Amino acid sequence: MHYYIEDDIMDIKDIKLGTKFELTVIDSYNNHSDKIYISQLEEILDSNTIIISTPIHEGNIVPISVDSHIRIVFFHTKGLFTFNGIVRSRGRRDNILILKVEAETKLKKIQRRNFFRFEWLMNVKFRVIEDENKRYAEGETPYIDTYIRDISGGGVALITTEKQNIGTIIEIQLNLDGDIMTVIGEVVRAEIYENDKNKYEIGIKFIDITQRDRDRIVKFIFHKQIKLMQKGMV
Repeated sequence: MHYYIEDDIMDIKDIKLGTKFELTVIDSYNNHSDKIYISQLEEILDSNTIIISTPIHEGNIVPISVDSHIRIVFFHTKGLFTFNGIVRSRGRRDNILILKVEAETKLKKIQRRNFFRFEWLMNVKFRVIEDENKRYAEGETPYIDTYIRDISGGGVALITTEKQNIGTIIEIQLNLDGDIMTVIGEVVRAEIYENDKNKYEIGIKFIDITQRDRDRIVKFIFHKQIKLMQKGMV
């Protein structure tokens, strides 16, 4: 679930050339297609009109007609944004098929109440910093090597052989393709992992994380989704 805030600071001219777009087609009833396509910004003509590459899905060109209404979502350093547009013309530039798109709405920042959980296996380290007994000092508890099965801007799901009680506070070291950060989370769920009595799935909610780090996680997820879509895997 998410809601939108119109952003008077952000303008189409602030979007960098080459920015990847998630694109969906909107029908005459204002319903969004379930299919998400990948495009990118090729040129900015003015504050209301852009040139984007024609989407390709699983190696095939997606035939988006002139006068089609579309929704575009993209990630910027200021966060996740969206706007609606209409396809005014189609053409070719060099070897690239392009669409001329006129914006129909202002750019809106997407404020997510519940963050999308992205399934992605990733090695991590964590250590307990507070449990029902005491709060532990730096170096007082060892780091445990394990992995996560999913991640979102709100938390992660750890798979570990070390059972953790609900309410335990842990420190997690994340490595997002070389972008390393440390966050603090609370155990909100603990259960046996897929009938393996020697493993546990631990649900962690971030409780101490900067907005910058949260945005870095959302950006990481966004870019991974785009790469998977380009490969036709989602």
